[in-house]
Amino acid sequence: MSEVVFVYGDPNGPHPSHKEFINVINADTLHVYFGKWGGRVKRGLLALKCYIKYPEYKYYILESSLTVLPFAIKKFIENEKKLIGFFCDDSICNFNNRRPHYSWIDIIAHKWAFRYLDAVIAVSPMIKDAVARLLKIPVEVARPYITDENYINLARVNPNLESKNVILVGTARKNHGADILIKAFKIISEKYSNFDLKLIIGGKGWPEKWQSEKVSIPGYIKDLSEFFKDASLFVYPAWGAAYPVATLESMRAGVPVIVSTYTGTKEIAEIVRNKFKSEFGKDAKLIVKPEPLDVCRSILWYYNLEIDEKLFLSETYRKLTDRFHSKKCAEDFKIAFEKIISSI
Repeated sequence: MSEVVFVYGDPNGPHPSHKEFINVINADTLHVYFGKWGGRVKRGLLALKCYIKYPEYKYYILESSLTVLPFAIKKFIENEKKLIGFFCDDSICNFNNRRPHYSWIDIIAHKWAFRYLDAVIAVSPMIKDAVARLLKIPVEVARPYITDENYINLARVNPNLESKNVILVGTARKNHGADILIKAFKIISEKYSNFDLKLIIGGKGWPEKWQSEKVSIPGYIKDLSEFFKDASLFVYPAWGAAYPVATLESMRAGVPVIVSTYTGTKEIAEIVRNKFKSEFGKDAKLIVKPEPLDVCRSILWYYNLEIDEKLFLSETYRKLTDRFHSKKCAEDFKIAFEKIISSI
């Protein structure tokens, strides 16, 4: 048995872009079972049950905020185990900028639980900064990777940058900002219809009521390469997203990306923005506020670009994803983990 356990909350298993992290440090895995989503009291009782039931390890790596509570209870009672938060969701983003889908009860519970963490591995500098504002504990950064199959296949995509298709892809979650994108597109359709743009939101669970002449909701996307091939722009105006792999996949496919100020992959957009200004002598509106009007302006800016400018964005984004393969990112995670355990 390993002295390290990687704890996850998703019944489907650890995130696909985290699995090599488990292998590289030779960790066991453990699923925290909260049952079906229900009342918070029920979830609290299940967390207590988890504390009683689960086995003993020296180090617990807790994937996302969902898994922290039962082990915070364990630490509160026993005060021996080393808890390492692996912050890869938007929870901590809400502490200083709470969104309607994230309740005050969630914040109070998470703030209490996070006090018992010994260290954090954050998936982005943005999340690291958010942790530093709240907790005085060691924090390292280890970014997720593009899964091997997608890493290879998406690099071969030749996107149609002259198409009128704006896309977003991901399982339906409130923090993705798809509702903001829908509102931005309504402004475009009503006031700038001459652009003749179409919005395609792929992934499970998006409301079918959004479907219209200019908005398509195709559901689960089986072949990402085909999906990206017909797109010219990916827009991700998230309320809070730690380091969304979907944006990395779009970049890998050569589809330029616009992200919000609350998206961890804005660090890549910042690099591209600086390179664009150096090349063309003008600003690139690649980072937006999660507000419909600002998103609208950014989309219109992109569709007013010349094809050589779009190609520059496409090629620059793609090149910057070269480092996001599993071997490199797993090694980065191992280094971050070793730094953490040497300091706690």
